[in-house]
Amino acid sequence: MGTTEVALKPDREEMQLESSIRQTIADIDRIRAFIKEGLKEGFDHAKIKGTPRPTLLQPGAEKVCLYLGVRPHYEIRTCDLGNGHVEYEVRCVLISRKNGAPVSEGVASASTMESKHRYRYIPTTDRPEEEEAKILKAKGLGKYQKDYHDQWVWMERIENPNPWDARHTVKLMGCKRANVKAVRTLAALSEIFAQDLEDFPSVAAVEPSEEAAEAPQGRVIREEAPTATPPPQVSAKPPEPKRNGKKTVTVRFEGGFAFVSGDTYDIKRQISQGMGGKWQKELKEWKVAEVWVACQGGLEEVCQENGIELVEQQETRAS
Repeated sequence: MGTTEVALKPDREEMQLESSIRQTIADIDRIRAFIKEGLKEGFDHAKIKGTPRPTLLQPGAEKVCLYLGVRPHYEIRTCDLGNGHVEYEVRCVLISRKNGAPVSEGVASASTMESKHRYRYIPTTDRPEEEEAKILKAKGLGKYQKDYHDQWVWMERIENPNPWDARHTVKLMGCKRANVKAVRTLAALSEIFAQDLEDFPSVAAVEPSEEAAEAPQGRVIREEAPTATPPPQVSAKPPEPKRNGKKTVTVRFEGGFAFVSGDTYDIKRQISQGMGGKWQKELKEWKVAEVWVACQGGLEEVCQENGIELVEQQETRAS
């Protein structure tokens, strides 16, 4: 006697699950296609040295929000750390433009106690020997750096005497971090983009010196200690005349890019990492996206924080 095979129909839940899986895969493919075609490298995202994947920048996060039809809403909590220092805890909620429903959120913080805002480096007449300089640099208490006469000087780390100047910058940085986090979560971009650039600090937060013992107490910021380098040799290059005796950086704009030259030694890390700049050796200038000049944490703010005069050049480069 033969057997009869009966094909069982999949139940409704299985069909809905299969449809949902196909829809999710299609949505991810569409987002990836948009990122590939709509986001520009060096402007919306950048490959940062030492990171496994490209880093999503704020302009790119804003474009993804526009594509997905959401807008950011920020909830900011201010924590007074004393002596002028504050910490901003930011919650960014992405709201659907169609129905006003929350669809994703990201939480981040920013503080004036972070090393780049808490400390300043001032030139001194000290000349530590090689071993002592290595120890001080490893502790983040000082470093050798070229001055505007192209001579090596010892820069001593001190507490920022006026942390109030950095409050607005720090608040906007917290909002940017939370926004990027929310976008990465909503669009499942963690596979494509690494964590936020600000999570890769380069200045160490180390045990305080005696002078810093009375500094305000706040949240500990974990950062990597810089590697020690051999003591510098005094350059024989003659000093160059400077504008009004202070460091000057010149910027010119061409074709959606900004070309930066002049006294960029002190800020080359910010230009190469934070701004995704590329050094053009033949022309002795940096090439960055034009948006980085005036944006949050861009060239204007970096020059202001380092006491450098920024001069705009109107001429364009000859072809």
